[in-house]
Amino acid sequence: MISVNKVKRFERFGRGNMQITEITYEKVQKLKQNVEPNVIHNRFDILFDSTLNNQDRGGATPDFELFKLEFENGEFYIPVHIDGDKGRVGMYLRRLEKKYWQEFVSFLFKRYPKLEDIWVLHTYTELSGVEAKPHWHIDLPDSIEEFDAALHTKTRYNTKWYPKKIRENIGEYEIVKLPAAEIKEEIVNQYLNWKYISHGYVWGKAPLEYLSSAGITEGYLMKCQDLVLAIGFICTTEDNVFFENFSYNPQYEKYSLGNVLLHYIISDLILQRKKKFYLLGGNLEYKRRYNGIRTETYTGHIYRHPFFASVVEKISQAINKMPFSYRIRKRCAKFAGLFLFNRYYARQLKGEILK
Repeated sequence: MISVNKVKRFERFGRGNMQITEITYEKVQKLKQNVEPNVIHNRFDILFDSTLNNQDRGGATPDFELFKLEFENGEFYIPVHIDGDKGRVGMYLRRLEKKYWQEFVSFLFKRYPKLEDIWVLHTYTELSGVEAKPHWHIDLPDSIEEFDAALHTKTRYNTKWYPKKIRENIGEYEIVKLPAAEIKEEIVNQYLNWKYISHGYVWGKAPLEYLSSAGITEGYLMKCQDLVLAIGFICTTEDNVFFENFSYNPQYEKYSLGNVLLHYIISDLILQRKKKFYLLGGNLEYKRRYNGIRTETYTGHIYRHPFFASVVEKISQAINKMPFSYRIRKRCAKFAGLFLFNRYYARQLKGEILK
């Protein structure tokens, strides 16, 4: 059983050979000092800072908890964000011994009775029931020449050929770098519209909320006079940079606008003496093409009741295979949800049918 002892600046919990302490004093400073790598997906002080989304709430405390795990051979800090029945932990590209991780997950479910689902993104800790997925990053060298020299011959050739063709067939272009505060709503709208065309991505909230929710710090705008060709967003945290993504004008897809913009962004970061460029997961060719380094990680959901989560998955797969209209499949999901003891999993089932 987890014991709770209140002290002046934090609460302390102990169980077995590991002790868990919630940091409530200077938690933002402790996070910056003790959570590595220092990249946006571990920076819950940025991702969940209410002042970024609502300027009228200046001075509000960032909406996350920071826990310190102490064990025989060291200590480990984990940021946690809880939103009702969903949670997220800052374990991006981090490794914690599995037995300690399992104990911490057990602790979270006991501390937060309504919590049903913990989201983990690209951790090096092998988790039961969570899918193994690749992750990509680029180690940025000291010079652009060194970076280009390491590219495949064809890729290096294309970094010159495509810009030349753009100038010949579209016109002289420029790439402008903008701080997040100067990125206008119409730019984000254009970015999201192209994302919808290319990937079917729907944001569903106010455009500028996309910037704050992703922790965007800068944007790159590629344009030819008044014609916008491509848009890219990044998040810089000291020496590290996370590449949120880019989108481009589909009318000029054959000119590889995204790759031209990406090479420019990487070159700009090298000139700024940045150290690492994080590209998240997947197997898109551009991540490999630009000297990307692949590592195996684990991404997915940890459920309070994994059995019911698996039942939801199987039922949703069966319903989605039915040769019925969307309306009938939705009713089937609603009926099946009546037999799940927990409302959360009933909503999950409905959500799977809505996809």
